[in-house]
Order: sequence, then C-alpha cells, then structure tokens
Amino acid sequence: MKNRHASNVAKQLDEDGVKFSGLKKGTVTTITINKADIPKYEAAVEKVKAMYAENKAQKQAEKAAVQTEPVVPKPRIVRPEDIADSIDKAVSESNYDLYYYDLKTAVSAVISEHGEENVSKALADYINRYNYDGRISRQNKEWAKGFELQENNYPPVFHTHPAVLDGFINEARAQIKELEKV
Repeated sequence: MKNRHASNVAKQLDEDGVKFSGLKKGTVTTITINKADIPKYEAAVEKVKAMYAENKAQKQAEKAAVQTEPVVPKPRIVRPEDIADSIDKAVSESNYDLYYYDLKTAVSAVISEHGEENVSKALADYINRYNYDGRISRQNKEWAKGFELQENNYPPVFHTHPAVLDGFINEARAQIKELEKV
C-alpha cells in the first residue's frame, strides 16, 4: 500500500497492540503481521478507512459552509492595454470589405464590454500622448484635452491604423454623447 496509508494503518496497529513489521520501497510500504493477527489487521484497516470517510465528510461540510457565505466579486481592474486590445479586435472584426469598417458595431461592443468612461479615458490618453500625429482630427484632439493625462501607467498601444482609429474615436464620442442623453 502507499506510504501515507501504511503510516496510518501502522499507527492504528500500534494503538491496537498488534505486532508488525514494515518494508518501505519507494512510494510503497509492505506491512507484515502474524497469521493469527489478520482479523486485527483487517479491523485496523477498517478503522483507518472509517477515519478517511469521516475526514472527507468533515471537509465537505466545511466546504459547503464556505460556499453558503455570499461571494462578493472582486472589482475588475480595467487596464488601458485591455481596452486597446478590445478596440483593435473589434475594429479588425468589423472590417467587412477592403478599407470598409462597421465602426458603429465595433464601438458598441467595446463600450458594452468596458464602459463608456473607461473607453473615453483610454482614447483620450492615447490622443493626448500622440497629439502631434496629424492623422488624428483637430476635433478629437480638442475633446481629449478635457481629460487628464494618466501619469502612473503605460499609454494604450493600438495596432489599428491611426486614421481608422480616428474614425473609431468619432463614433465613440457620438455614441457616448447619446448614452449621456439617456
């Protein structure tokens, strides 16, 4: 039998006053007893099995007690990198023909996943860090000035072309404005 089981059986045999010897080979232990002590050995094994069953029932009861307590979800930390990845994925999936994008659907998907405030902050952070880029419209640059530049994080990195991203930002601003009216 396995060493951990043999150890428990050996303790029980000691408690019952049964003489035995053991030989340990790797992960297996052999217990040797007199023929006359076989019923005592079997009783010791049954006691150990009962102990295992009792421990298992106790652990299941403890687990059930823990599960009945209300689980409070941890607040999900939204990183600008995650939002940038979601935007890139949504824009890529919205490309239905060469140079044609369904940005309304892409923006809706990203806003529903991350929320309008988080998306706005990530886009504004990108624009404010790359305000020298001429492919970002003047209107979007003016809009982004209303947000503070987040100092303690890395800027979001987009793999979407800046001109397409500018169209995404226009659509995001329009949808967010509509959501704020509601």
